[in-house]
Amino acid sequence: KFSTREETAWVGVRWRIGKNTFAHVLMIEAGWPPAYVKTAGTDGTACVLTFRSRLSEVNAEALATDPLFKPVWIPDIAGLFLRDDTDWKEVAKLAEASYRRLAPERLTRSPS
Repeated sequence: KFSTREETAWVGVRWRIGKNTFAHVLMIEAGWPPAYVKTAGTDGTACVLTFRSRLSEVNAEALATDPLFKPVWIPDIAGLFLRDDTDWKEVAKLAEASYRRLAPERLTRSPS
């Protein structure tokens, strides 16, 4: 019932736990998709990751600092530009924390 899966989204690729998306990667190109162009503040080419984060609830100012941005459609969503200098260990931590926000507690407990 609560399996994690990768799937093609309306644009890009998303990762879900149950019916909830915990990570979504997509390209912004030539003004598309417009919602991302507006929220990320770019109409150039960019690869972005959106994820669920407590940061968006406690420190919205941090999400106004590049490489982060604040999408408006879900209160606890955050965005990150993926670039050549992206710290992939940090991306893994963000994706895991996002998963933990949405997954049932029984799936996030450490084994005894």
